[in-house]
Amino acid sequence: MLNSPEEEILAKACEAIYRFALKGEENKATLLELGAVEPLTKLLTHEDKIVRRNATMIFGILASNNDVKKLLRELDVMNSVIAQLAPEEEVVIHEFASLCLANMSAEYTSKVQILEHGGLEPLVRLLASPDPDVKKNSVECIYNLTQDFQCRAALQELNAIPPILDLLKSEYPVIQLLALKTLGIITNDKEARTTLRDNQGVDHLIKILETKELNDLHIEALSVIANCLEDMDTLVLIQQTGGLKKLLSFAENSTIPDIQKNAAKAITKAAYDPENRKLFHEQEVEKCLVALLGSENDGTKIAASQAISAMCENTGSKEFFNNQGIPQLILLLKSDSEEVREAASLALANLTTCHPANAKKGRGKKEEEKVKEEEEVSTLPKLMGEGSPEKEWYPPFDPDFRVYVYEVTKSIFPITNIKEQIEVLARYVAEKMGGKMSKEKLHNFSWELHISELKFQLKSNVVPIGQIKKGIFYHRALLFKVLEIFCLICL
Repeated sequence: MLNSPEEEILAKACEAIYRFALKGEENKATLLELGAVEPLTKLLTHEDKIVRRNATMIFGILASNNDVKKLLRELDVMNSVIAQLAPEEEVVIHEFASLCLANMSAEYTSKVQILEHGGLEPLVRLLASPDPDVKKNSVECIYNLTQDFQCRAALQELNAIPPILDLLKSEYPVIQLLALKTLGIITNDKEARTTLRDNQGVDHLIKILETKELNDLHIEALSVIANCLEDMDTLVLIQQTGGLKKLLSFAENSTIPDIQKNAAKAITKAAYDPENRKLFHEQEVEKCLVALLGSENDGTKIAASQAISAMCENTGSKEFFNNQGIPQLILLLKSDSEEVREAASLALANLTTCHPANAKKGRGKKEEEKVKEEEEVSTLPKLMGEGSPEKEWYPPFDPDFRVYVYEVTKSIFPITNIKEQIEVLARYVAEKMGGKMSKEKLHNFSWELHISELKFQLKSNVVPIGQIKKGIFYHRALLFKVLEIFCLICL
């Protein structure tokens, strides 16, 4: 029937197949087994509009099946599907053609095909469609495509941000959510952040945070704001319009842990810029961060500790944390969570570096805690003999390693590509452990002598990793792993 020369038969056959495909995945697989897909692809370019419409509707449904997707890529039908997005076509054709592309765009090869066949421009145009299904399918496809850098650059050229921002006004939460997710990716690029700012995008985002009924969108909105805060101009704009105070208040008073955590991460990201730190300090961001340290959620405690670490570069912030912050961080050193303890330790290390008052405060608080612990221990039955003195051992101080953590997190934070992050970290570790060494010159490396000298100086077999300047594969692997853990915590 699909090869019939009669248009009426073709139209009715497609209609029947569409209804059959709607019933579930088994039916889609059956159509594939019966060889229906290939003859149907030819009907996408049929002269009769009804036949073309019905065939497009079928592929909108069928393209959710992975095996069908694979066959469609092999048959190279992308150009035919994209052609159905032409302005003169009916809304229903737009709906199912965009649905087909949304389903196909989840896979890398299809992404490439959509871009190569010029599919991005009509998808951006359809964001302004009067039909909500067309909007939803189009923005979903664009979201999938934005995982590719070339697509993000192309979106900038197509001026896609204004129509994506318009979708935030939609009455359908799924459309708003997809728009925010798309903005969350494309605003990693500086030009996109500028365009968003120039189109009052920040106002839209703050309004979403202020609307309790839109709490399902708050996490994604914060993700976009976090990217925007990296730009000094945008941060100043948010501060001038009162948005920054609203953001900090929102973070402090929210009862949703993920929102508090993401807000703290946004502050951390922005606080690596000195001008941003200064502006944050003027807005008393420290009060918000100290409040977040008291959260019951470990993720929020970690994020707040990391934000404090970043803000420590500001002298005023360091002084603030002397009275509020240090006591709370010391309490976190007793946390059951290793990640919380590590984040709190790093924050305390940064707070006390080159700041005697904070170091004194930290030491005093630790001594108070230690006295309490000793009192608690003294009330327990003695398990050891009276004559066996128990000496507490502390690992050697490692200031170099603290510098490593600071330098690595600062250099890796701006990088979004995981492969690039790994390469930067690997080069850093190699440099700190003696640099690149060819096999021919390995016998002159003298790493064993270097380690022996360190052990002699320290009078200990425990050597701080930061003091090792000549290390072979296992020293480098250890340093890489430890720094990687700190980076993961910070990111």
